Amino acid sequence: VDCAAAPGYGNGGRTRIRIMMYAWMRDRSYLADRVAYLKRQGCDIRVITSVSSRRVVRIIKAARIPTRSADYDLVENAEGELVVNFYSHLKARTLDGTYRGKSVRAVWTGSENWSGVSFLNDELTLQLSGDTVHAKYVKHFNRLWNRHTHPHGGLRVVPRAATTGGSAAGSDGSLD
Repeated sequence: VDCAAAPGYGNGGRTRIRIMMYAWMRDRSYLADRVAYLKRQGCDIRVITSVSSRRVVRIIKAARIPTRSADYDLVENAEGELVVNFYSHLKARTLDGTYRGKSVRAVWTGSENWSGVSFLNDELTLQLSGDTVHAKYVKHFNRLWNRHTHPHGGLRVVPRAATTGGSAAGSDGSLD
């Protein structure tokens, strides 16, 4: 990744990266170090995590990378019980800018969490290229960022009146 982007790519001449990672753990914190390095090089980066270690969040926040959590939101149901309203299990990265010396819009997605256990499992990562697929993933990232995430630091309880029928729009992970 080069943080300088050609005209028509990135944001203001800078490569734009969006990361949505369900489990990003301490034993893979070297990836957070790399993301922090890219931020210092000028990349425009935002991160959404769901289950992440404190160390990873500290590294990201120390680099002044905007980050939000898609951990469990809870809502009170009609019986007065707290139930899961929303969380994200998504693992995807988008890039709009310079990658391997070329201007690209690409998405990497699959089953791999950024945790040590992933080295022991049969995980899959796909690279998808092109404006259309990239735009869909960025739209989904923005919807999560704006509607369904919260600052890191624990579970969020959503007041029952703030929900529609007990489930958040888009909580099925669909990309529209």
